[in-house]
Amino acid sequence: TIKPLTLIAAAVTDGLGQPGQLLPDGVSAHDYSLRPSDRLRLQRAELVIRVGPTHERFLESLLNAKTNVLTLSSLPDLKRLPLRRLEDGAPLPASLDSHLWLDPENAILMARAIARRLGRQHPEQANRYQANAERFAVRLRQAWLPLQQRLAALPHRDYAAYHDAYQYLESSLGLRFAGSLSASPEIRPGAKHLLLMKTRLQQQRVTCLVREPGSSEALLRQVALPGSRQAVLDETFRGAGDFVQGWSALGQAMAHCLGN
Repeated sequence: TIKPLTLIAAAVTDGLGQPGQLLPDGVSAHDYSLRPSDRLRLQRAELVIRVGPTHERFLESLLNAKTNVLTLSSLPDLKRLPLRRLEDGAPLPASLDSHLWLDPENAILMARAIARRLGRQHPEQANRYQANAERFAVRLRQAWLPLQQRLAALPHRDYAAYHDAYQYLESSLGLRFAGSLSASPEIRPGAKHLLLMKTRLQQQRVTCLVREPGSSEALLRQVALPGSRQAVLDETFRGAGDFVQGWSALGQAMAHCLGN
C-alpha cells in the first residue's frame, strides 16, 4: 500500500520480482480516494500488503472479504504503542499508533512475515525469500545500533514535533518526547496549545524540533527557544530507494537536530 512497506517487500523479493505500490509517495494513507485503476490493481494482485485498518482506513470495505491480504499490524510479537494525547502525551486507551515500521525490530518482523507468505505462494522460492529477509535484518541492525549508541552518549535527548509521528523511532533510539503541536499534520494548532508548548519547551530546555515535509516551519519557530534546531523527518520515506537508507536518514536527522 505505502512506500515503507514497498521498500521492505522489495528487500524480500530482491532478485525475484518487484512489488507495486498502491499509493503515490507523499499521499496520506488515512483518507486516500481510490481511482478505478487502483481498484483494478487490487483485484489483480496476488498479495496485498498493508499496515492495517487503523492506517489505510479507505481500504477496509474493499479488503475485509479477501484472503490474499497480509495485515502487518496483526503480526504476533510486534511492538504496538498507543496514540498519545495532544495536551500531555498520556497514552490513549484502546488506540494504536500505526507508524509501526519505524521500529527496526518491527520492520524485521514484517520482512520475515512477507517472506513466509510469499514462500507459501511460491514454495520453490521460499528459501530465497527467507534469505533475503535475513539479509535485510542484518543490514537494518547494522544501521540501527551505531545510531542508538551515538544518541545514548548525548546529555539531552528531548525533542518536540509538529505532529506526533515518530514514537517508534523515539523508543528504538532512546529519545524523550516533549510534546507536539498538532494531532494531525493537516490541523493547525490553536493559540492556547501553542502557548502551552512554548512554556513546556522553555521549562524543559528543549531545542530540537522536528516536522514533516509540508508542515509549518513558522509555527514551530513560534514556540522555539533561541538557538533551537529544526529537522524535517519524512516517516513515509518518500525519495528513499531502500528501507535501510530511508530509516537511517530519519535517525541521522534526529541526531543532528539534537546537536550530534
